[in-house]
Amino acid sequence: MNNNIILIISNDNYFQPDYLSDLIKITKISNSNILKVFILRRPSKLQNFLISNLFRLKISEFFKLCILKFCTSYINNFLKLKIKNFSSQDILIKNRINFKFIKNVNEKKIYQKLLKLKPLIINTADQIIIKKIIKMFNYKIYNIHLSLLPKYAGRWTMFQQMANNEKFTGITLHKINIKVDAGKIIKQKKIILQKNYSLFENQLNCYKQIPNLLKNSLRKNFIVKKKIDKRELYHFPNNHDWYKFRKKKCRII
Repeated sequence: MNNNIILIISNDNYFQPDYLSDLIKITKISNSNILKVFILRRPSKLQNFLISNLFRLKISEFFKLCILKFCTSYINNFLKLKIKNFSSQDILIKNRINFKFIKNVNEKKIYQKLLKLKPLIINTADQIIIKKIIKMFNYKIYNIHLSLLPKYAGRWTMFQQMANNEKFTGITLHKINIKVDAGKIIKQKKIILQKNYSLFENQLNCYKQIPNLLKNSLRKNFIVKKKIDKRELYHFPNNHDWYKFRKKKCRII
């Protein structure tokens, strides 16, 4: 089936570019069309959280985060898992895909001209989509979450998964509803939580596997597999969470 797709992504130079590059290749062979990509240009809540918790970081972590922010292409020198692409904008220009930087995913006017094409939206940005936007697209808005829902719903839960010494993490494609990470599940993939990887590398490993998950879902027209009745909802880590994380000798990056 030919799907018209709108992507909403974060404005980062590490997770999104490789995900975007591989997804574009997949849409070309699955008769799907990326109409537009919205790039959320604002500091994520995770960035703000890390800034307020700099005192918890090791010197090596702080150093690598600075490289990630200001000299991103050099970060591969410190990673076991490498990044191939460092610019979503360059990838979109090369593939002649229309894109726009936005400050808020919930501005109704940015979608108006696209509604008649009946697109579905795939979101990997760090902002909750409100009810009026969800209804506007007839609930065809989908989110990618880095855990095997209903376990570890919420923010930055890779931290909690590593702190709790889980053997597996995963990715979940699910419909968006008015509750956080509570929509009907389309597809999931279980992924080994690598003990020798940092949190950043485990997240990167998940992002690299999202396109194939979407490939299978596009073929089956995003058929719902199961509902979420109860979920574990996590917020940013507190003092005890940081204690567990460090006790397991886990690293941020």
